[in-house]
Amino acid sequence: MAQPTEFLSKLKSDANNARKLADIKKDLILQKSRKGNKNYNPNYKPFNTEYDADEAEFTRLDNLAKDAESKFDSAKQGFEESKKQKSAKDNVVKDRLSQIESGAKPTDLKPDGTPKVTPDPFKSLLTDARADLKKMKPEARLEIAKKINSISDTKVPESGEYTDALLAGYSSLINSAQAYYGLNPEFPTIESYIAEQQRQRSIIGAGDTGVAEDIYTPQADIASATEASAAINNEIFQAFGRNATPQEISTFTRILNKIERANPVKRSGSKGGKYEYSGGVSREEILRQLIQSPNDINFDSINIDKKTAKTMLENINKIGLATEFGKRQEDKTITGIQVLQETARNNGLTLLPSQIESYKTRLKNGEKVETIQSNIRAMVANTMPDNVKKLIDSGIDLTEIYQPYRQSMSTILEIPMDKIDLNDPTLTNAITDKGNMTLFDFKRSLRKDPRWQYTDNARETVSSGLTQVLKDFGFMG
Repeated sequence: MAQPTEFLSKLKSDANNARKLADIKKDLILQKSRKGNKNYNPNYKPFNTEYDADEAEFTRLDNLAKDAESKFDSAKQGFEESKKQKSAKDNVVKDRLSQIESGAKPTDLKPDGTPKVTPDPFKSLLTDARADLKKMKPEARLEIAKKINSISDTKVPESGEYTDALLAGYSSLINSAQAYYGLNPEFPTIESYIAEQQRQRSIIGAGDTGVAEDIYTPQADIASATEASAAINNEIFQAFGRNATPQEISTFTRILNKIERANPVKRSGSKGGKYEYSGGVSREEILRQLIQSPNDINFDSINIDKKTAKTMLENINKIGLATEFGKRQEDKTITGIQVLQETARNNGLTLLPSQIESYKTRLKNGEKVETIQSNIRAMVANTMPDNVKKLIDSGIDLTEIYQPYRQSMSTILEIPMDKIDLNDPTLTNAITDKGNMTLFDFKRSLRKDPRWQYTDNARETVSSGLTQVLKDFGFMG
């Protein structure tokens, strides 16, 4: 039986393949539209049966892609929820074994050895919040709205009517009470939580200094094993296209938790009950730095002493992800520069060494190749007639725009197409502000080009002409 990760990978692959097919069809439709329009208008659509059939096929493929993407998202969400539930069960088992080994009676077992079931009042409150609010009398809803507004910066309507805003505020109140209850068992109900928050607000509001520090004890937001694993997997997948190994998850979880403990979130309250938060770290950002560039981290700024930082770096460097990431980035940069050079050539430019170095820096800093390609095309577009400029702005290179004329030049002037410079005056005269030359007129103009007289085509034309003259004068039969 396929493992969940394999199943998810297959769904993701199916979704990607379906999307590629839809995108390919879309590109083909656009190419057909361009070829069918002699004025080179990229928005031109030939309204005929072939176009309609192509459009219908694209719609079908697009719907298949959306369906595959939806299946992947649903499966991923279910998989992550299953992992969370399994982790919670594993923690219960570990606690139970620890209690048994220490000789204590497990607190989560009944005398007969069966598990205890502890009801969660807050969970049922959240589940029934909508129904409870709708059942209440208007005066009861009004009272709840007033209490929410007395301790929250986000206000809800005090109308006594049921609204989605009231439900959101009430649900937020339940979640806050649950979090507060976990830290302060002396306030075990929503009412006691509200009363305590109102008391604190009154203290802050009565002060003259404008700021009251330490209204609550700073709390460190420590990632659980499940949360850390998910975050680490995400960052490693983004960087390397694979899931994290058990060793990587273990190492980075320990380091992440140490950093989170060293940087608790602090709250200060201003006069009038406005709160400001400081401290803490961005879990995603710190993991990205630990994985990609740990040696560049300023550990002093995240409250990690030199000795601990040294140990962290040693453990990270044993895994070697930073070196691997650096090599991947270098390879990616080289490939990106090759793509940019090709784009420049396709638009009649040769990149200078200084430009190449500038583009390397931009790529290393995370800028997309497509963005720089657009910059290169924009440089060329600004020197072109409006009709050519519009095509370049839509992502079409000069090689494609001039393709019919270059092919004619190659045939008549007997020059390999790759030797025809995009800045050749004969070529650039084909499309001007006055309009585009027809291929018939362009081919006629090529016979006036000095290069034509040296071609086999010219010699044959001249020879044929002389033969006809001789025949006309009777010198040849």
